[in-house]
Amino acid sequence: HTQSIVDLAKVATHFFSHESCGQCTPCREGTGWLDAVMNTVYQKQGNAADLKLAQKIPEMMMGKTICALSDAAAMPTLAFLKKYPEEFESYLKA
Repeated sequence: HTQSIVDLAKVATHFFSHESCGQCTPCREGTGWLDAVMNTVYQKQGNAADLKLAQKIPEMMMGKTICALSDAAAMPTLAFLKKYPEEFESYLKA
């Protein structure tokens, strides 16, 4: 049995979006935005621009908040996109 890395990314981004306290703008907005983009990709409604956006959002979040939640949300997303680009590309709409 195999698990989709895109599914894992969707679950992770949703978790961090839900857990954000909302105090810091990069985390509050970034986690929600990242969750929405990853959900679009997961539903096979995304395009190549969405994958670029999913890489850019975490870069804007890292190191810019009071606590480490924003960094914790950004790092797995960046790692998944770097290590498994083909799997994410397979979820893009034709």
